[in-house]
Amino acid sequence: MRNTSKWYQPLKTDLNKHLCEVELGLYLLNTLVPDASANSLWVLLTGYAYNFAECQNWTNNHYQMLASARHLLPQYHSPANWEEALQRYQESPPDIHGYEIYQVDEYWRYQLRTNITVANNRFEIYNSALNLPVELSQRSDIHWAKAGKYKCDVKDKKETVEIIPEIASLPKPPQHNLAGVQQRNPLKVSWKELRKTADWMDNQLEKRGQKPQWIRRFNQVKLQIFNDKQELIDAEYLTINKILHLVGMVSSGKSNLMKILAVWGWQNKLCVTLVVTDVLQIFELTKMFDELGINDVAPILGNSNKVSHLNRLHRAVYNSNRNQPFKQEHTGFQWLSNTCLLTSFVHPKMNTQFAMGTQPCFSLETIDTNEEESEASIKTKVCPAYGVCPYHKKERDLVNASILIATPGSLVYTRVPRAINRESILYFELVCRRSDLVIVDEVDQHQAYLDKAFSPDKTLRRPSRDAWLDKLYDNIEAKLKYEKSQVLENELVSNWWNACQKAKVTADEIYHLLSKENSLSKWREKKNYFTDWLLLGEVANLLTTSDNTKNIEQFNNLMQRVFEPYIKDLDNEHNPLFALAKKDKKGAAIKEWVEKTATVQLPQEKLAEIALTLEFALLVCDLQGKLYFMMNKWQQVQSTLNLDISDSMWFDSPPSDFNPIIPAMPMGNQLAFQYHKSYKESLGSLQFFRCTGVGRWLLLNFDELFKGDNIASPHLLLMSGTSYAGKSPAYHVDVPVSGVLVPDTSQQIKIHSELLKLSNKQQPISVSGAGDNKRRNLEEIVKQLVEKEYLSQKIKELQGRKILLVVNSYEQVDWVYQCLVNLGWKDKVIALSPDDEISDEWDDNRNFLQRGQSPDFATRPEVILIVPLKAIERGHNIVDKDGKAVIGAAYFLVLPHPIPDDLSYAIHSINRWAIDNYKKAKGENLNKLGKNFRDAAYEQWCHFLHLSVRLTTLPDDDRNAVYWDIIVSLWQVIGRLIRGNADAQVFWCDAKFGINTAKNEDGKEDTSASSVLVGIVYLLRPYFENDPEIPIYDRAIVQSLYRPFYQAIANTINLSGLPQINL
Repeated sequence: MRNTSKWYQPLKTDLNKHLCEVELGLYLLNTLVPDASANSLWVLLTGYAYNFAECQNWTNNHYQMLASARHLLPQYHSPANWEEALQRYQESPPDIHGYEIYQVDEYWRYQLRTNITVANNRFEIYNSALNLPVELSQRSDIHWAKAGKYKCDVKDKKETVEIIPEIASLPKPPQHNLAGVQQRNPLKVSWKELRKTADWMDNQLEKRGQKPQWIRRFNQVKLQIFNDKQELIDAEYLTINKILHLVGMVSSGKSNLMKILAVWGWQNKLCVTLVVTDVLQIFELTKMFDELGINDVAPILGNSNKVSHLNRLHRAVYNSNRNQPFKQEHTGFQWLSNTCLLTSFVHPKMNTQFAMGTQPCFSLETIDTNEEESEASIKTKVCPAYGVCPYHKKERDLVNASILIATPGSLVYTRVPRAINRESILYFELVCRRSDLVIVDEVDQHQAYLDKAFSPDKTLRRPSRDAWLDKLYDNIEAKLKYEKSQVLENELVSNWWNACQKAKVTADEIYHLLSKENSLSKWREKKNYFTDWLLLGEVANLLTTSDNTKNIEQFNNLMQRVFEPYIKDLDNEHNPLFALAKKDKKGAAIKEWVEKTATVQLPQEKLAEIALTLEFALLVCDLQGKLYFMMNKWQQVQSTLNLDISDSMWFDSPPSDFNPIIPAMPMGNQLAFQYHKSYKESLGSLQFFRCTGVGRWLLLNFDELFKGDNIASPHLLLMSGTSYAGKSPAYHVDVPVSGVLVPDTSQQIKIHSELLKLSNKQQPISVSGAGDNKRRNLEEIVKQLVEKEYLSQKIKELQGRKILLVVNSYEQVDWVYQCLVNLGWKDKVIALSPDDEISDEWDDNRNFLQRGQSPDFATRPEVILIVPLKAIERGHNIVDKDGKAVIGAAYFLVLPHPIPDDLSYAIHSINRWAIDNYKKAKGENLNKLGKNFRDAAYEQWCHFLHLSVRLTTLPDDDRNAVYWDIIVSLWQVIGRLIRGNADAQVFWCDAKFGINTAKNEDGKEDTSASSVLVGIVYLLRPYFENDPEIPIYDRAIVQSLYRPFYQAIANTINLSGLPQINL
């Protein structure tokens, strides 16, 4: 967070802040684009580096001014907000204005006033505010508790705790150095140096009696870079300057390079941050470094999920060593301690430790009065043991750690504690100030995560009544029952729960209206998204339009006098909509109001349609208000109830710290609803989404994020096996590839691919698109794999290697597991479970393996692992002691396909569109340029929202984009099978992988539209056929990354429609 009010302090006596903010914006606009209209400021503040004439002459100082303005004026990236601000400015007393503003046609113009008599130093202050970095905001001072007695909360009671002198005099915690550096030299490391580092790592292992492995791993990979002819050649040096995008075929050793490079950085006194996919990977990395004797390592983890992290690690250690269940040893436990040093000093004596998160670290209430007057006024003190307390070890260790390990989530959501630094700073920015090198493994997956983090969506209602709002409601209600509703004595919790209950009822009413046949078809069948603003605007338009002619004056009057004020304040009793919204049976009253308010003659049928739309709009206003309240107060409620809800990403939307450093959504930030119904559903689902910014910008423009603070970001190494992915909306990382990691071997990887023709009563069995028959069909596939001995024969043939059964969700994992158990295969199968799942996993009667512990499958007795596609594709290698893949065959039981009511595809697509197009935006002036870009983005956004993601009917461009996403997912899973240059076999079981082939009707072959596999081959073929329309550079990358995959799919047995290929 930044101190956004300090600059205004010298002016606050004479001028209000709103006036000064408008003038600050106009001052910036006049400096950067002097000929632009006053309307244009919002275009600059959206965060896109548009390519227009004036910016060609900007200096670093101009960019500094713009960066500071985005911190100081974040609300004005919205054209509506800026337009309203200009209107209010014009209506304020003109004698205090620094600018005269006036309208010429559709634009606001402005000019400097020359006879300023109030605060005539304001422009010097504006100049200073824009030319200096905006300081980090300071949180309140820490007041450490002194020796004496205090009150603290113990299980909802106030008890006494004594701070003895020995605790009061403990050392205080260290602080992070936040200065950063203004310039960084490129990092250059030779392959020879890295080999020496790998050798040192092996020596450390041998000293500790462990088997060496790092030289062997390092020698299996080599580095290639592009020469002037865009050809790949071997390289002996890895040079990282700002951002380096390094790719390598799945299983090529990228993760090993990350670890060796981190150790090299540690040896050379660098601060290195590693970004990985999940918490268990963090703990495994800390264990690896500990085995090497590297102890200045620390994880970046949030405290709100500390219980979840602890449970994950306990289950992981248990699963790794089930023969000794009470031997819980892991270096990660040191950062998950629940120990509170005050427990022994609480009176009456506590029988157990404080529950996780309830320790009185910041809430010791003063009861002694023998302090100085200034201290006595501070009623709440901080525990003086913070500097040594086990509970806060990770926060302290991070201060001096040389290797920091994080997930994207922990960087984005976690803030440095106030007891460490008074500055309010997220760990994401801290890493940018402290680190010399940041390495992001599986960068394409992190890019997809960031997009979704800044644009979360949830399903509020679906026919099965198991949507997000249902689960949230049930979870909180269970907690209240457990607490016997005592927590409802807390006013905030009571108000929040009331809002949650009403939101559920209102969502039901909206869902009911949308599910009926009525005039709301515009919002039902066409998948248009809707908001309070759009719906009330629609009503105002209908009430003031006759014969397709709208009365603009009457429309504006209705919007400005009734609808807009209601949106801003739903509790204004003087607004006529207030009374309508509060009525239990509001239909008749609404129709009466509509008839009175209409400014044109309308037939009764039309009036009834408008009344229904208004009733719908009032419900949406109410639901939107309730959800806003629930979101804003969630963290306080979560803390009060001591909740640990893993799916809290919706409430924990990224902090506003990011608003000034990433662009707004290209079509404008959105908070809206959508009703989605697939072609086979009788009832659809009601969704809610909030788009706040282009999340992938944090990666793609990492080196530019904090230039306004005169801070050079760390060097960034981006790595993945699939981050070059053609037209993939989610996974293609738009940073030029500078190098490729390739296996240092001439051995060719062999992948057998085969379409299994499974049928029931002579009908091919398909799971995808089967609707209510999905489970039955999936179980039929499993039965045939068992009864026709596909699995038993394959187990014998693999001679010790194992089998993977791949489905699309954890629910389908459970279906397949139960089916195999019923078929007598219980001892041979194990199912993957989520890391956060609280299940009977400790009960040996259920055979589940935690996702983060999937590598343990290599040494378990089971021979079949059932997994969801997305859960197994990354991060965890299942290999034997020699590093060779244990899994030899994978059966894809279900066609991977975008989920019908998931907005991810639309969000990834619009973000990719923004990155691809913002530099191309044109307009006769700055305001037009911004508007043209936003209008084009809105058109694209609507296209993506309305798109029916049915592969057979998708336009070619959209189908190819979906296929690229599927390529990434399939190849990442198959990559688990070819570790150590092992051969692999893959089998496609769902008939939808080749439906024409499966039906075998009149010799009809599959096409790109009917078969994902055929479509993939045609999509990749030009890269391998030396198509002159594809640059040599692109062909070289795709051939390096996807050759074995392409060759396997192109030679799929039993699949028709495949082209002849040359390799």
